[in-house]
Amino acid sequence: MSDNASISQQILTSLGGGSGIDIFKLARDLADVEKEPKQLALESSIEKSEASISAYAAIAYQVGTIKSAFQTMDDADELTKSDGSSTNTAVAAFASVSGGAIKGDYDITISQLAKSQRTISNVFAASNTQLSSSSFDITLTIGSSSTTQHTVSVTTATPQGVVDAINEKNVGITASLVSLGNSAGQYQIILEGQQGAEGAFAASSNPDLGFATNSNTIQSSQNASMTFNGVTVQRPSNEISDLVSGATLQLKATSSDVVTLSVANGENLLKNSIKDMVNNFNDMQDILDALVDPDSTVENGGALINDFTGVRYVEQQLRSAIFANSPTNSGSISNLRDIGITTDKTGKLILDENKLDQVISSNFQDVKKMLTANTNNQTTYSAAPKGLALSAIEKIDALIGTGSVISDREKNAREAISGFEEDLAKLEAKMEGVYERYLTQFSAMESLVRQMNSTRDYLEGQFEMMANVYKD
Repeated sequence: MSDNASISQQILTSLGGGSGIDIFKLARDLADVEKEPKQLALESSIEKSEASISAYAAIAYQVGTIKSAFQTMDDADELTKSDGSSTNTAVAAFASVSGGAIKGDYDITISQLAKSQRTISNVFAASNTQLSSSSFDITLTIGSSSTTQHTVSVTTATPQGVVDAINEKNVGITASLVSLGNSAGQYQIILEGQQGAEGAFAASSNPDLGFATNSNTIQSSQNASMTFNGVTVQRPSNEISDLVSGATLQLKATSSDVVTLSVANGENLLKNSIKDMVNNFNDMQDILDALVDPDSTVENGGALINDFTGVRYVEQQLRSAIFANSPTNSGSISNLRDIGITTDKTGKLILDENKLDQVISSNFQDVKKMLTANTNNQTTYSAAPKGLALSAIEKIDALIGTGSVISDREKNAREAISGFEEDLAKLEAKMEGVYERYLTQFSAMESLVRQMNSTRDYLEGQFEMMANVYKD
C-alpha cells in the first residue's frame, strides 16, 4: 500500500464518512487472492527448473568421472608403463621402474646396508685458522682391493682452504667444514668417501690435520649385503640397478624378514582403471534413480521425474558404450564382458576380479589392443580404428559436450527460468492494475455511500425540525 493511500485511508476514517469499510485493504486483499495462486505456481516452476539444472549438472559430473576412467586406458603406452611395489617400503622399494622392466616378484632380505667412510680432522679454533706458513699437499689414497693416489694442493692454508681444495680436486671424496656450535666457536672438517668397500680412503699431510688418526674415522665403508631370490649378493651402493632389469632398487634398512618387490607391466593401472569405471558407473546409476524418484530424500531427489525418458536415455547410452564390441578386438577379447564385467538384476555393474586377474595374466596384450588399438594420443577425429576406450569416450562426449542431450536440457531449463521470471514481473504489473481498478470501484462506492449518508442526515435533520415545530 502506498503512502498516499495510507494518508487517504486515515482521512476517511477520521471523518467517519462512507461505509466504514477499509477499501484500500479490501482492494489489496482481493488483488492478492487473485495473484497468489498464479505467483505460487510460477515460483514453484522456477524452483523445479533450478533443481533440474542442479540435477543435470550432477549427471554431467558423474558421467565425466566415467570418461576419466576410460581416459586412463586409451593409450597403449599408459598400459605398458611398468609399476613397482614393495611389501615393506621402509626396508626396500623401487627408486625407479622403466617401461622395459621385467614383470615378476623378487624376494630380498637385507643384512647390511652400504656405507661410506667418514673421517674427521682435528679441532680448529676458527674457519680461517692458519695451519701452515705456506701452501702444502694432502695425499689421498682411495680404494681397498686396489688403490689410487691423488695429491691435493692446498694454497690457502686454512680449514676452509683445505675443504675448498679437496672439493675442487673432485676425486670422489667430499669435504665439509662444520661449526661445533660451542662457546669457543671451533670447527672440524668431515671427509666422506663413496659408498661401498672400495670407497675406503686414507689422507695424510704435513701439517698433520688429524685425518690419519685411527680414532678420527667415525664410520668405515662397507658394501650392502643381501639375499636376492635366495642368492647372496653384495653391492657397493644402496641404489642397485643391475638386479632387476629396467628397475633401480633402493635399500633403506636391514631386516631379517623377506621383502617382496613386484613389477607389473601396466596390469595394476589397468585393474585400477577398470575398478574406477565400474564404481563410477554404479554411483551414477544411484544418482539417476534418485533424480526420478519422487520419494527420494537425497538432495534434488525427484527433480527429473518429468524427464524420465531423458534420464534413462543417458543410462542406456552409457551401457551401450561400456558393453559395445571393440573396433579392435584381439584374440578372444572383444569387449569388457570378456574381462569380467557383467550386470546384476538392478542394472549395476559387477566386476569379477578373479576373471580380470586371469585374463590380464594370460591375455594382457589382447586386452591392451582391445582397449587402445595399440595406439597413443589418438584423437576422436582420427579415421584409424579406435580401441574400446576411445570409442566410449566419443559416446560420452556426445552426452555431456556442447549441443549434447544434457547440455541442451540445462539450457532449456535456464531459458524456462527466464520466462517464468518475466511472467512474474508481468503478473506483478497486472495485479497492480487490478488493485487500482478495485480501488477505483470502491472509491466510487464510497462516494455514493457518503452522498446517501449526507442525504439521510439532511432528511433526519428536517424531520427533527418539523417534529419540534409541532411540539411547540
